[in-house]
Amino acid sequence: MTEMQTPLTWTRIIIIMAIAAVVTGVGVGALGTLIGLPPWLPGAALASVLGVSAAFLIQRRNAQRNLR
Repeated sequence: MTEMQTPLTWTRIIIIMAIAAVVTGVGVGALGTLIGLPPWLPGAALASVLGVSAAFLIQRRNAQRNLR
C-alpha cells in the first residue's frame, strides 16, 4: 500500500520554520535566563535550527526530485 502525502509547499516550509524559530527562541531564552547564559545564545540557537531545517528540506526536495 502507498501512502498519500500532501506536497510540501514553500508556504508550509516557512510556517514550520517560523514555529521552530519561536519555540527555540523562547525555550533557550528562558533557560538562559534561569542559568545566566549570555544574551546572544538564543539567536545562535535560532540560526542553527533554521539552518538545519533548511538543509533537511533541501535534501528532501532533492531526493524527491531524483525519484522522478
